[in-house]
Amino acid sequence: MIRLDYNLIVKAGEWTGKQDRILAERAFRYTDELLKKEYVVNGPHDFSTACKLPTIFMQESTSSSGSIARVAHVGRLLNVQKAEKKLILDFEYDGDVPPISNSFLERIAPDLHITPDEFGTEHWAIKRVNIFEVLFRYAEDAIY
Repeated sequence: MIRLDYNLIVKAGEWTGKQDRILAERAFRYTDELLKKEYVVNGPHDFSTACKLPTIFMQESTSSSGSIARVAHVGRLLNVQKAEKKLILDFEYDGDVPPISNSFLERIAPDLHITPDEFGTEHWAIKRVNIFEVLFRYAEDAIY
């Protein structure tokens, strides 16, 4: 079965290497309630199923922050642990997918089910979209 879902994780600052943190209360924000139930299997902080999904790691951008300079990466979560009010994310980028500018993601946001507010809010959402199909469809228009 082809997995249609993906994680969108937006962070206020730059992503740092292979491990980073976001606020735990922001997990599954902007996620459809029915979809959220599929991924909260053994309690609110069981992220094992979501870790199997492809992930877009993006830095926040707003019209005033100059989103052209910001880039996102496609990769995957390796592990998620809750530590007090934060989630510690271990991850890796997919070396076969080049970095993607936030401005490009803003242009194709409707196809990725990303709302405009999500670009300026730190959060983790799950979307029911095949990101590779969407990115392939727009590959010729991509600005890396």
